[in-house]
Amino acid sequence: MNHPGKTFKKVEVQAYYNHIHHQMNNDGEPTAFPDSTRMPPFALYIVVNAHSHTSGGKVAITLKTDTSYHVEVGGNFFSNYRKAIREIDHRDTHANIFTDLAWPGATVTMGGVYGSVSHSFGKIYTLSGTLRADQIHNKADTASQFFLQNVSQNLTASHLVLSGNITFNVAPVKHWNFFLGLGSVARSADASELYSDRFPSTKAQMSAEFVGNPELNPERTYQSDLWIEGTYPGFSVSVD
Repeated sequence: MNHPGKTFKKVEVQAYYNHIHHQMNNDGEPTAFPDSTRMPPFALYIVVNAHSHTSGGKVAITLKTDTSYHVEVGGNFFSNYRKAIREIDHRDTHANIFTDLAWPGATVTMGGVYGSVSHSFGKIYTLSGTLRADQIHNKADTASQFFLQNVSQNLTASHLVLSGNITFNVAPVKHWNFFLGLGSVARSADASELYSDRFPSTKAQMSAEFVGNPELNPERTYQSDLWIEGTYPGFSVSVD
């Protein structure tokens, strides 16, 4: 909404919720039929029941300032819970061979706040910067003995991460802009990277099973940019 008051120029509010229950099985696959050359030789029934709950929201506020400033503050919240149980049975006798946790009851929660300021120095120079702080909390309600013995017994972790960028823009002549930017961003691992337990992967060179690691720290990237932009009524050019 626009012009909500004397202090705020614009206020944006968003909230969302999503629930997924997804079941996968091996019907029609080679493992669903007997094969004397394979171990085990009898037909298998493999089923994975997966649940995911996601909720979150954000608030973004643009403040009323003079024309040389643009100021925006805001925050957002995100939470995702997921759990997946894999069961392998004898397809004919229905006897259970084993049941395991592909994902334990894992929750990834993130809450962050940010501020962004842009200031124009006349018609030639503009300086912009953004600073963001995120509190991240990861936990799992349980894990298999294999996971606890071979990966980690610590299923909970919290991180406070900072991200930011600064951009300097120069427009020395009409139609041309020169930009210099510096920034650093942190990304937290998702539930698959943190808590997956021998989950099958077939998108590599060979089929494999992998496990997550709840002790993973957020990964950080650093970036610097220099680019030139020219815009005319009939064409535009950009080099970076």
